[in-house]
Amino acid sequence: MQFKKCNCPKDYWEEIVVDRDGNFGSKSVIYFHCDLCGEDYKIVSFDTEKILYLKQNKKMNNERKISRGKISRGNNKQMY
Repeated sequence: MQFKKCNCPKDYWEEIVVDRDGNFGSKSVIYFHCDLCGEDYKIVSFDTEKILYLKQNKKMNNERKISRGKISRGNNKQMY
């Protein structure tokens, strides 16, 4: 819950393991995700636990938004 930034109830917090995620060069990754607001707050490599993505607090325009395997335009995210 350390990376949860939304005010949604904790019951909606999920850790989703994706095997061979196309967004990250077919690596296996773990998404730390709020199902209620639909935001990914942290994505790490399953094998190394290296942070691949971490949501930032301040708004940043025209950055890529990742949501359940799809890439679209959005705010508040920084890729690593």
